[in-house]
Amino acid sequence: MVGIIGVACAAAFFIRNQDRGKADDRFEPVGWQTLSDFKYDTHEVLNDIDGGRPFTRSDDVIPTQVKALDGHQVAVTGFIMPLRLKKGLVTEFLLFKDQAACCFGPAAKMNHYIRVKMKTEGFPPPGTLVIYTAYGLLRVGEINVQGYLTGIYELEAEKVVEQKG
Repeated sequence: MVGIIGVACAAAFFIRNQDRGKADDRFEPVGWQTLSDFKYDTHEVLNDIDGGRPFTRSDDVIPTQVKALDGHQVAVTGFIMPLRLKKGLVTEFLLFKDQAACCFGPAAKMNHYIRVKMKTEGFPPPGTLVIYTAYGLLRVGEINVQGYLTGIYELEAEKVVEQKG
């Protein structure tokens, strides 16, 4: 019984940390173990200037080894939640570390998702619980929209590939 559990745990670790996309030497496989294995909590700060709307902030720091990925061509595998469609194709989406953060569990932490914008026309909307690999240029750093911290990762995707099996 212990052997079976050990094999199952090893398989889960391997799946979580590998890039399941087809090999493409232009893109460096980056796993969620690298992107999410650090504390990055957020909190709201009251804003008296803009009508009292709270801003999201973090006192945590993105590790140097993660910041070093900024500007790299990467391949990251995860679950998709479409944000924008154009002519029935997904052109912008969030790529999540796991399906719980994507669709079923508590809100995802800032280092558990990547905002992805397609450089191409897009792809058909995904089915539920389908795993994809996004390939493209990664940007790492705090992303603020109108003073509101919205994320720490962006990817300009050249392609997105559904992972079979």
